[in-house]
Amino acid sequence: MAPGHCWQDPVGLETINMIVKKLIPTWTNGLHAVQLELVLPILDGIDVLCCTETGDGKSAAFSIPMLVLREYNEHPEAYEAGLPTRARPIGVVITPTKGLADNIVCLLHVSVIGPLMAFEVHKLSNLHISSFSYCKETLTEARQAGIRLAEEIQECQKWQVICVDPEHLRDKEWRQITESLTFRANVLFACVDGVFHFV
Repeated sequence: MAPGHCWQDPVGLETINMIVKKLIPTWTNGLHAVQLELVLPILDGIDVLCCTETGDGKSAAFSIPMLVLREYNEHPEAYEAGLPTRARPIGVVITPTKGLADNIVCLLHVSVIGPLMAFEVHKLSNLHISSFSYCKETLTEARQAGIRLAEEIQECQKWQVICVDPEHLRDKEWRQITESLTFRANVLFACVDGVFHFV
């Protein structure tokens, strides 16, 4: 495939469908049309605005791109070369409540090894996407354990999705994360979930 192709091209769409069917065999019909409308541009780095009801499948917007890029990067020989990717893709989900962040982490995450397990480990999903809720409780626990969260997050190696509440977006530590060249090079998306809580 020639350089310059994108995920929205037929080859990209075929690759996504192959990966989703491989990794999530219970989704026999693959992604719904509305989910593809979100996932394809996200993988191509295009901004998306989505306003739908709870249960419409929006979580695919931050789970499927991670699954696709992880599989694409780990098994390049199995897929058409030249589609856009990140070396260590990471996504940021801004959530208005700790409960919503915890729900997202539950959806995405299966297991993680480390001292922050109480806030990370959930076995409600088989997506195997490492995720972290960046909130008061986890920050406190990390500081007490001597863990430098900012450094771990900006290296984009431990977690694929970071849920952060609005109050921490102005923290010095969060600015350190977002100013990191490694973090910036690997951010696939930043989104806000549950906007109605802000209004």
